[in-house]
Amino acid sequence: MNRKHWIALALLVATVLALLWPALYNGYPLVYSDSGTYINSGFKHVLPVDRPVTYSYLVRHISMEHSLWFVIIVQAVMVWFYSGYFLSTWFKRPYLLSSVLLIPLALLTGLSNFTSQIMADLLEGLALLGFVALVLKKEFKWYDYLVFLFTAYLFSTHMAFAALAIGLTLVVALLVVFRQLPLKSLLKSSTLAILPLVLLMFIQWSYSGHWRLSPAGNVFIFGRTLDSGIMQDYLKENCDEKGYFLCERVNDVPNHCHEMLWVLESPLYDSTCISNGGWSNCWKVRNDELGVIVGDLFTDERYRARLISYYGLEFFRQLGDFEIGHLNSEREGSSVVYAIENRINRELPAYQAARQYEAALTFDAVSTIQWIVVMLSLAALLFFSIRSWKTWPVYFRLALLLIILGILGNALIVDLFGTTVNRYMARIVWLLPYLALLMILFQPGIRKKWEDL
Repeated sequence: MNRKHWIALALLVATVLALLWPALYNGYPLVYSDSGTYINSGFKHVLPVDRPVTYSYLVRHISMEHSLWFVIIVQAVMVWFYSGYFLSTWFKRPYLLSSVLLIPLALLTGLSNFTSQIMADLLEGLALLGFVALVLKKEFKWYDYLVFLFTAYLFSTHMAFAALAIGLTLVVALLVVFRQLPLKSLLKSSTLAILPLVLLMFIQWSYSGHWRLSPAGNVFIFGRTLDSGIMQDYLKENCDEKGYFLCERVNDVPNHCHEMLWVLESPLYDSTCISNGGWSNCWKVRNDELGVIVGDLFTDERYRARLISYYGLEFFRQLGDFEIGHLNSEREGSSVVYAIENRINRELPAYQAARQYEAALTFDAVSTIQWIVVMLSLAALLFFSIRSWKTWPVYFRLALLLIILGILGNALIVDLFGTTVNRYMARIVWLLPYLALLMILFQPGIRKKWEDL
């Protein structure tokens, strides 16, 4: 290898290390309460009731039943690759530039935190970059088709990601109508939106014999309505007439989604459904009934108006809530310990020696730094858009538009179908400083200096 190759390799290694610094500090890949399900499902070939199994497959096969370190190392390389792939539309030496951009972002935002986690959250931003790059790419080479298929797979790792692909396709359709993009861009975006849905339905069919996206989607939608207090009011007003199964315990319906879904004493559960398959069976059994309740709620004009108002306020609250937060200590009795002990047993001592096993990990300082970086990035985005918008290439302007709409779309989707949680926005907000750096690089003098290096 010549000197340039050694420099490129050194930058790649530095990028991976920067993206994995939280895991290196911890002494083991970071885990969330849901990580146990992701690990366990892939190894047991069990279909989780509350999430797609596709990320679990990645964990299972990348780890090679040997180490979860392999998973986050591959995740770090994926961040580097998708960033470089996106940059290749406009810049020479895009993968070198990818390292230049990602190293400061890894140190100043939550990108490194999510790269270091055994969670699907990281993949949303990568799927978004891939979507934009593929839709705007004028000609495909053989490797672009591989990137295309893998990007579609990334969208399938979370229902919110699949919904985002659909929303972005609607935006692309509008751009085609207004002749900002060719028809083939819509064909590509539609395929990227449809393939994840087909894959998820096929997986459901292969496990259960039913062609469906999720066996318990209505449970989440119902749970979301509890946080507003609107569902409780609706049930108390209509129980005498409707006779829903919840009416027997209408006064026990909790005020928060997580209390309804994750506390076994909630009205969602009863001894019969639990004895026939555990808590997940109760979700499946109650899914259709909860769907009827949600449907009735949304068709009532008075309550629909209240919901729209509530969701609107929560949308803006979610946009502003992107703290990195903290990661609880997952100790004996948790699903994480069970999964590591039973699936990757040789790593149990390493996990038990990690900082997170001893105590919760907090990232207050990084959250503060990220908040400052995001605010400065928003100011830079506004300044350079006003100053240079007309001088940028059309496809670069469209890329900025699609990514910003993707960030907004993420907040809207989790607002409608999930709940307001800081990690839902933190997992993708790093794209704002990424775009701000790109705008700086697109200034004529700076871009020319990069091209001349």
